[in-house]
Amino acid sequence: MKPEVETDDKPKQKPVSQPGVVNSRNLKEMRFDPLKVTGVWADILGHPSRPFFMMLFGMPGSGKSSLAILFGKYLAKELKMHVLYIAKEEGMSYPLQEKFNRLDAWDDNIDIS
Repeated sequence: MKPEVETDDKPKQKPVSQPGVVNSRNLKEMRFDPLKVTGVWADILGHPSRPFFMMLFGMPGSGKSSLAILFGKYLAKELKMHVLYIAKEEGMSYPLQEKFNRLDAWDDNIDIS
C-alpha cells in the first residue's frame, strides 16, 4: 500500500489586501499630484505629493522651527499654498513671534496652532 502524499496543486493566492498596503504593480499605476518645489527645497525634499505633511525631530536649538517656518513661508508665498504651522514646542509665545519676525514669515496663507 502506497502512503498518501499531499501535493500543493492549489493555485497560489494573492495576499489579502490590508489598509495602507498596495501591490507594487498597483503603485506603478497610481497617479499623484506632486508639489512643484524648486531650488534648495527640491534638493532637500524632491517633489512630495499632495497632501503633504511634515514633522521634524531633533535636538533643542538645532533649527527645526526655523526650517519649518522657512519652508512654510516658501509654500505660502511661492506656491500660494495654505500652511498650518503647529507650534508644539514653543506654543503662542514671544520666541515664536521673534522667529517669524527674524525670518519675515508673515503671510495670510500661514496659520499657527
